[in-house]
Amino acid sequence: MEDKPAIVQQIQDGLKHTPWEIHGVSTTGECISMCGKYTPDLIIISLSLPEEAAFTLFRLIRQNVKTKYTPIFALVVKTEMAAQQQAQQVGFSYIITKPIEIPEWNRRSRRR
Repeated sequence: MEDKPAIVQQIQDGLKHTPWEIHGVSTTGECISMCGKYTPDLIIISLSLPEEAAFTLFRLIRQNVKTKYTPIFALVVKTEMAAQQQAQQVGFSYIITKPIEIPEWNRRSRRR
């Protein structure tokens, strides 16, 4: 989930050579709805969402039987060390920093 369309577009462009379908949603409700309809292979949540929305969404995804074990990556600005540390403590599978380095993203997403 990312509320900035330009970031979603960057991810889609960077991964267009893969067989994955990339879906971007901008609200928690849209994300929960999509996870109810499909079982995603991977979920990315931006930590720059307002208030504690990213961490609330993380907990909701983990409570859903369909997505309980789905890898969840945190997307965060490289210099936001406190948010990165909090994401690690909460249990995010991996942290992707902005600016996004697509080659690194490809390596990490294949390891899941």
